[in-house]
Amino acid sequence: LTRARRIGRLLVPIFISGFARADTLTIAMNTRSYRGGRYRTKFRQMRASPSDWLALTLVTLWVLVAWMV
Repeated sequence: LTRARRIGRLLVPIFISGFARADTLTIAMNTRSYRGGRYRTKFRQMRASPSDWLALTLVTLWVLVAWMV
């Protein structure tokens, strides 16, 4: 019986803080008008094309030349 009370004293604050955190998260999501489903954006990984590498090289060279002068 004393062991159950000790476990209860430990678990009750954990559950209370968990519910408080969930409530805070719910309020934050509602404030930001979060909607799941089809309106949600998807992560799309992009790759650099040769023109991106060319632009990066040209900008890097331009910065180095400007820094040297």
